[in-house]
Amino acid sequence: MKKLLLSAALLALPLAAQATPSVGFSQSGANVNVTVSLLGGERFQESAAGGGQLFSFNDALAGSTITSIVAGPNPPASGISGFTNLLPVQTTNGFFTASVECTNAAECNGSATPLLTSLTFTVTNATLAQLETPNAAGHIFFADTIEPTAVPEPASLALLGVGLAGLAFAKRRQTA
Repeated sequence: MKKLLLSAALLALPLAAQATPSVGFSQSGANVNVTVSLLGGERFQESAAGGGQLFSFNDALAGSTITSIVAGPNPPASGISGFTNLLPVQTTNGFFTASVECTNAAECNGSATPLLTSLTFTVTNATLAQLETPNAAGHIFFADTIEPTAVPEPASLALLGVGLAGLAFAKRRQTA
């Protein structure tokens, strides 16, 4: 009986879902449009894991630039910048040569604001084949994100409390 109550209480706790970013590349004339959307409550951050960038990819193309950057829903006050033809920057997924990052890194260090869950930008003078080339580690891009801390719902906590009370009652009955 004890194991059943404890198992029921533990099963009621919500499990954190692992979100996967949705990344789209589309050719538009001589440019490539990139859209990155985070799911499941994740948000972009700049950390050492991402080499200080929000989003990194490979672009060693002469004459390419990153333009038309839109970040949402609550972009940093100082704005977002894009860089191409970088010396390779290391992330946890290998080295990359282009990035989208906060103009002021202190505004994107994982704090509650700004809340960034989407990035849209254009890479000029590029093709899909050029931007979808994997790095030496086999990765096409890297999104530096932070997952929200899972907070149990009140109903889950109540069920856990009922389970613990049942365990205490069963223990008391055995000793009586």
